[in-house]
Amino acid sequence: DALVLKLPSLCCKPPDRRTWELLKSMAEYTPVAVEQQLQRYIEETGPGRFTHVPHITEVMCKLPFGAHGSAANKALQLLKQCALQVTPDRPEDLRIIVEDLRAFMSSNIPATVSEQFPRTIESLLLEYMQSLGPQHALEAWEMPSELMKRSFNGSPPTALIEQLQVTCTRVPPEREQFLWSVFRNVAPDVGVGLVRTWLLQHNTQDVERMERCAKHLHQAKGEHA
Repeated sequence: DALVLKLPSLCCKPPDRRTWELLKSMAEYTPVAVEQQLQRYIEETGPGRFTHVPHITEVMCKLPFGAHGSAANKALQLLKQCALQVTPDRPEDLRIIVEDLRAFMSSNIPATVSEQFPRTIESLLLEYMQSLGPQHALEAWEMPSELMKRSFNGSPPTALIEQLQVTCTRVPPEREQFLWSVFRNVAPDVGVGLVRTWLLQHNTQDVERMERCAKHLHQAKGEHA
């Protein structure tokens, strides 16, 4: 009991590596106290403040299974809450949450729970791309296609590919580099579709732009031959 009362004073704010190691080692023996400490850290998360989320979910998985529901399911619920706060204004938030969701896809957890992690990634990426516009930074455009590639082994769900194509039509000709940042992370056939749709949308007559498009398509075909 004394250790339970002392736990908060042993944890740093903001938490450091030693704090997370302490919480992991204590999780099995004082789960209630550890959960209370995690809740304090959870309350401090938010847009631009998701850095500690992967550590929080890692500690959650050290808690006794069934103590307060499946540890993986609790982590999933937390990640879903975080996902609701992700926007293209902070693309690093997207990376943190998707990468943590990915970590659970290879975990030894019940199928009824594990299958929800890729679904949550798909839902998060769809909502992110629906909000993506030409006013956002280059990194914001590059991030979803890169995460799609890594999360689904190069074969993302059709809904994501279709949304990516729609999103790319919002790239104005003067921000052409946004299109190529997406193009680099998709399969050649998907890339061809992106470029074709984009050219039709903007009805460009710029010869140099057409030549650049042809060059990018030719290089992609050669790299994947």
